[in-house]
Amino acid sequence: MNSIHSEKNIVCFNQLHNFDLPWVPEECATRAISMINHTTDDPIQVCFMDHLKIPRIDSLAPLIGINKWNTASRWKFDNEHFFLTDQFGMMKVSEQGKVSIHVSNSREGWERIGWLLYYALGLPHILRDRGLLILHGNVIIKDNHTCVILGDSGTGKSTMTAGMIHFQNWRLISDDLVVIQLNESGCYLLDGIPLLKLISKNLHNYFNLDPNLYYPVGYDGTKVYVPDEALGNSIKPLNVPLNLEQVVILKPLQPDQDLDIVPLNTINALVALTYHLYNPWSLLAEEYKAQANLITQVLNKNVNVHSFGFPKSIDKLPEVCNRLDNICTDR
Repeated sequence: MNSIHSEKNIVCFNQLHNFDLPWVPEECATRAISMINHTTDDPIQVCFMDHLKIPRIDSLAPLIGINKWNTASRWKFDNEHFFLTDQFGMMKVSEQGKVSIHVSNSREGWERIGWLLYYALGLPHILRDRGLLILHGNVIIKDNHTCVILGDSGTGKSTMTAGMIHFQNWRLISDDLVVIQLNESGCYLLDGIPLLKLISKNLHNYFNLDPNLYYPVGYDGTKVYVPDEALGNSIKPLNVPLNLEQVVILKPLQPDQDLDIVPLNTINALVALTYHLYNPWSLLAEEYKAQANLITQVLNKNVNVHSFGFPKSIDKLPEVCNRLDNICTDR
């Protein structure tokens, strides 16, 4: 049965991560089972509006951090949360975690925009509300070693992740969302969607892949969705606990500079990880405090955090990935 159906101007995605859409590989649903278990089973309703006008408002709630989107806001009314962006559309998340998304069906790539709104704003909100820590980065695994790659937008998180897959045989667990669950025995990474958003020219220049073979990201004509299997590994479900081991925070250097790898002490790691919370602009004060408290608990589990300064150069990417592989596998 098709997991997406349309009736007039409403589309229902029947299950989280079970989109029958061409840029989401079938195995992604299996890979995301652990994340699904923490969210609602209710359908995601996507409503399309021809003349959608989203107001530019700073915020109707006391939000924390800097809004890097500039045109997005969050507000609350009758225990329902609304996320507005004049670039994408509007999304409502109910107290029970049911999601409704409104986007313009006159916009090219509306399906991908609806997906992105949910994955970038709705899902993190639901997961945080259920006590999970959400960071902005990528998760990779190799031989039961896990690594979380963090960094500001444009620092090369996706390119570095793709390099680790392509050159060092790592596997992608999740792109953009680092979802961490803590309990008495440790902290664990939840499976996400193994689809990288890579800049088209980088895909060609770094990995000799034709970007025209992949679906464009709906909001950005310069990026395409690339499954990890295209970079060297097939997508298969993982049936082992994903223990959080290494966190690497990227700091790009000039091409002529040397690698700069610095282990962070607890205080510096706390500051760095707090800075890399997912969309901190969308957090209320109490949510920010709860996420910071979870980071403190993570650091008490002896998770290693490194600052990783690397020369941003096409020619040096294999060497950089080899060094990062040595750090993450304790060689």
